[in-house]
Amino acid sequence: MSIDNFWLGKSNNQKFAREQIRVFYTRVELANKYFSDYREGWKTDRGNLYVILGPPTIVNMSSSGEEWFYGENPDVAGVLFIFDKGKSITGHTIYRLRRDAMYQTIWGQALTTWRNGRIFTITKN
Repeated sequence: MSIDNFWLGKSNNQKFAREQIRVFYTRVELANKYFSDYREGWKTDRGNLYVILGPPTIVNMSSSGEEWFYGENPDVAGVLFIFDKGKSITGHTIYRLRRDAMYQTIWGQALTTWRNGRIFTITKN
């Protein structure tokens, strides 16, 4: 597969590359399991964020949406993503990310890390 070849080509260590592949596919699988609506989960705002950034540190749910916090301590530093709950034109419940310019820095860092063949994560695992 082209994703496998990407990871294998980015690393001189086959064991490390296989771990990268496992993490990527696990994130996609979990996004599909938990965030699907009328689309595959990885194509939704929550699923896409989950695949790129990994699991959030804190999730707050309400009747109007969800808040995902990434970071070690909400009182010190981190980033908060807000998803508004709504309905699609097909009637499915969906969660739309509130777009914000402050997300650009962390999103850019995450994409650069992935493109360099490394798993991006904000929190300690």
